[in-house]
Amino acid sequence: MAKLRVLHLEDSSADALFVQRAMARNGFDVDWVLAGDAQEFASAIKGGELDLILVDNGLPGFSGK
Repeated sequence: MAKLRVLHLEDSSADALFVQRAMARNGFDVDWVLAGDAQEFASAIKGGELDLILVDNGLPGFSGK
């Protein structure tokens, strides 16, 4: 399986680690780009090619729209 480049918007380091471990346990080879807020997220989106974006649905300042 090819290495995936995944952007993960998550404000909880424990939750981010949980997702990383789950992906690894299921055989995914991932190059993680972590963002903890809107500014980091926007910068990462502009920064390059991504295969997948994971977003915490309960972050302050995000409406999901």
